[in-house]
Amino acid sequence: MNADDIRAGFGKNIKKYRKSFKLTQEGLAEKVGSDAPHITQLEKGRIFISCDMLAKMCNTFEVLPNKLFEFMELSPDATNKENIDKINLILKDFNNDELEKTLKLLNFIKSEKII
Repeated sequence: MNADDIRAGFGKNIKKYRKSFKLTQEGLAEKVGSDAPHITQLEKGRIFISCDMLAKMCNTFEVLPNKLFEFMELSPDATNKENIDKINLILKDFNNDELEKTLKLLNFIKSEKII
């Protein structure tokens, strides 16, 4: 992972959270004291966020900062253990209902040999 990957992953998360809150780029910019072009640049991974802006984003989206940095993807070049560790990081924040659904999905995938 390099700096470009971090900016891109972070930007995708900003966009995902913005849309989940049904905000336009202009609406988010207003809430965090910025402008739409700045939000566009963040979402596209062209620039990175300041600490002050990160705090405002966290308050707007009602999340801790680590949630905006959760964008690890499984890598075909990684070992099984590395990929399992990444999956475990995601699963640790699931509630029981989410874990049950995930288990059902995994059992289905395993039984159907879907890859």
